[in-house]
Amino acid sequence: MLDSNNRSFEPLTVDEVVRSVLYKPGQHSSRTPSPLPFPRGRGRQGDAFEIETDLTNKSLRETRVAPRANAGGFVFFKLPNNRMRLGGYKVYIPEIHNVKTRRSLLFFEIELK
Repeated sequence: MLDSNNRSFEPLTVDEVVRSVLYKPGQHSSRTPSPLPFPRGRGRQGDAFEIETDLTNKSLRETRVAPRANAGGFVFFKLPNNRMRLGGYKVYIPEIHNVKTRRSLLFFEIELK
């Protein structure tokens, strides 16, 4: 993602999104992970697993897309200063290429409003 000054923002990983949904800034899980796979109570650990699975299934992955086909999914970003409005931002997709010839085709810039 690019802002109005063409500064780049990297997408968040699913793990970063899960942590930002479940924990307040500076808060971390007090439970240390066990090396043994004992079942645990649901609580935040169960919520984290469900949220992570859901977001992983819905996220846009790097994938091959055949001609006249499409791919879809979510890409997650954290805007500076907890900004909510997307006006002035653009999604920039730079690496579109032909798999057979390995030739770069073009890029996309999608302005957000």
